[in-house]
Amino acid sequence: MTKSKQHSSLLARRQLKQSPWQRFFSSQRFLALIFLAVFIAISLPFVETLTQKKVINQEIAALQKQNELYRSRSQEMKELAEYLQSEASLEEQARINLGLKKTNETVVVVNLPDTPQPITETAVTDSRTANWNRWLAYFFK
Repeated sequence: MTKSKQHSSLLARRQLKQSPWQRFFSSQRFLALIFLAVFIAISLPFVETLTQKKVINQEIAALQKQNELYRSRSQEMKELAEYLQSEASLEEQARINLGLKKTNETVVVVNLPDTPQPITETAVTDSRTANWNRWLAYFFK
C-alpha cells in the first residue's frame, strides 16, 4: 500500500474509534457553530449601540429645534423689552393709561360697545322725511 492510502485508512479507523461527540467537536460544523456564536455575541451589543445612537440623535434634533424656538422667543422678548424702555412706549402708555396729551392736541375718545347693536327698523321709518332729518335721528337718537 502506498503511504497516502495508509494514512487515509488510519484516519478512517480513528474516526470509527471516536465517539459521535468527539467526531462532532472535531468537525467543521462545530467550528462554524462556534464562529456563528461568537459573531452573534459581538453583533448584539453593536446593534444595541446603534439603536441607542439613533434614539439619542432623535432627542438631540428635538432639543435643537426646541432651542431654536426658545432663541427666537428670547429675541422677541429682548425687542419687546427695548421697545418698552423707549420714549415711544412711555408716551403711548401715558396716553392710554393716564389720559395725557401733548400741548395743542385734542383727545377724542370713542367708546365702542362690546356687542354690536342690532339694526332696528325704526331708523328707516318714514321715507317722506328729509334725508338730513333721518341722519340726525340715526346719530343722535
